[in-house]
Amino acid sequence: MKKYFPLIALILLLLTSVAIYMVKNNRDMISLEKDSFKNEKNESYSVTSSDYRASEVGQKIIADGGNAADAAIGVAFALAIVEPYASGLGGGGALLYYDGQMEAPDEIKYQSISSSVYEQGDLIGVPGLVRGMDYLQKEYGSMKMEEILDYVIPLAEDGITVDARFAQNLALYKEYNDLDSPFYKNGEPVASGEKITQPELADTLQYIQAYGADAFYEMLGESMTEEFERFNVEDFTNYTATKGDVLSMDYQGSTVYTPSSPLGGVFTLQALAIDEILREKDGASYNFIQSVSDARDIMMINRDIVSDMDGDRMQYLDRYYIENELYQLNDVESVEYEENINNNTTHFVVVDKEGRMISATNTLNRYFGSGKYSSLGFYLNNSLDNFSKDPMSPNFGEPNKTPRSYTSPTIIVNDDGYIGIGTPGGNMIPTVISQIIIQYFNNDMTLKSAINQGRLFKSNDQIYYEDFAQFELLGNIDELDSPIRKISSPNEFGNIQSVIYDRETKESHRYYDRNNR
Repeated sequence: MKKYFPLIALILLLLTSVAIYMVKNNRDMISLEKDSFKNEKNESYSVTSSDYRASEVGQKIIADGGNAADAAIGVAFALAIVEPYASGLGGGGALLYYDGQMEAPDEIKYQSISSSVYEQGDLIGVPGLVRGMDYLQKEYGSMKMEEILDYVIPLAEDGITVDARFAQNLALYKEYNDLDSPFYKNGEPVASGEKITQPELADTLQYIQAYGADAFYEMLGESMTEEFERFNVEDFTNYTATKGDVLSMDYQGSTVYTPSSPLGGVFTLQALAIDEILREKDGASYNFIQSVSDARDIMMINRDIVSDMDGDRMQYLDRYYIENELYQLNDVESVEYEENINNNTTHFVVVDKEGRMISATNTLNRYFGSGKYSSLGFYLNNSLDNFSKDPMSPNFGEPNKTPRSYTSPTIIVNDDGYIGIGTPGGNMIPTVISQIIIQYFNNDMTLKSAINQGRLFKSNDQIYYEDFAQFELLGNIDELDSPIRKISSPNEFGNIQSVIYDRETKESHRYYDRNNR
């Protein structure tokens, strides 16, 4: 029998090599899925998020007769339980709502905002998620909030199993986090595979269920003013979500809609406009990698165009403006980049049986936000860290002000259908979303293929790319203005969640990264 051992070993080696090759070169097998759900009437609907348990909550709500707004509320609160490091009741966010018929999507913002007694250096903002979900339910919902929360509360009350990513984040951020929480035992993070309950959060959700958002903000205000000097109760009771006008641009026969300032939608659209101009100007010598690099540089140089100051952001999509910015890049030796590029937010997309779509991004800013754990059962954001330190910047911190954010929940509409898409990733968000849109519309790709392509970004005069990126599809690296380097670790290239809806068949399909990239 011994003479067969080398042969068996060789076969095992070959099988292992094939498996590694397939993982690296056929990411369709591991990185995303295409599917939808149908009820007994064969009506299609889709829910996609970064955690299957949150997606299942949304699916159940729609299956039981709820609409996209009801499902989105359920998903948002479920993510607060299963991914408390990425979003939650102590944070905020924004979403786009589209019913398939309206002229343009509606925008709802519920970002964290500074208090009325804000001072430089304050990190924690008044959180907006609960108010945002309350606004969404009243504006578009068909179920009552009490009904929706019935789908969510068992996750906190009965418990969830900690997955590998959750456990890893608990370990990585241990030194920043309050250890008096359900996620640490005797000062050590719970391990992957352990089951945890969140009784304080369950109680808070039941309180919202019984008494509503107004009562929650009064309770939170009293709790926060006891613990921190930098708040008044009125900062919480006066907080409102806002409904605004989206930004838009025509692109390759479709209209791309993104949120307005102080969110990063203008940067997503600007990257598309830059790519269009470079394709036209450079012709056969067009280089996709250089296009992404230039868009990143222009975004960082002009990041102060995004703030909560009033102003017309559409001027920054004007062709003359962009051509001038591209020309001035020739005289720029180095661009100073902000370092916030990690996947420290969460995105989800919902499409119901009637084709109503919501594309939403929620955040605590950094993973675990400020690291402060409220007695009400959730981490508090550190969103005010996004204020500029420059007193001359329109993004300089002041009382009752919303800091800049790069989040960009996006909806793309044409005669055939529409796409909801978004990702976490700090200042990488516009870069990742625009790359996928560019490749989808210009390279004769399916949405699935565009998401599967290797991604890249630029930071501090260095271009970084995923280790499986195929440069023959991206551009000639010998022509680039900056050195290029491979990154093989996750958490740098986003976590795309998207759904595409077909007007003719009335079917929706979801496409997404299974894990952080």
